[in-house]
Amino acid sequence: MEQTNDGITVGVYGNSFTFTNVENPAQLHRAAIRLESRMKELAEKWRIVSPVKLAIMAALEMSIELEAISYEQERGKRVTRSILASLDRSLTQPTQDDAQPTDSDPFLLT
Repeated sequence: MEQTNDGITVGVYGNSFTFTNVENPAQLHRAAIRLESRMKELAEKWRIVSPVKLAIMAALEMSIELEAISYEQERGKRVTRSILASLDRSLTQPTQDDAQPTDSDPFLLT
């Protein structure tokens, strides 16, 4: 990664790309490293030599992973909402024990 007046330049698979107005240069750098690593893995695994094909395959694989993560995140949110709604219902509805204190309650003031 190189920072100049023109922007941030990162290298991926022998090519340089310059980005301007980058909010998080470290994140861009990590993404470039991750992409190059994935491209190298695919080149070995599938014996693909075309950088364009490697980039497309890597992008597709990473998109599938992102979609799976997004699905799991949404599923987690739904489960959390369900649990919170259940807790809200149970906390707002008095139980039989809450309605009738017993003499064995050590904190009962009479």
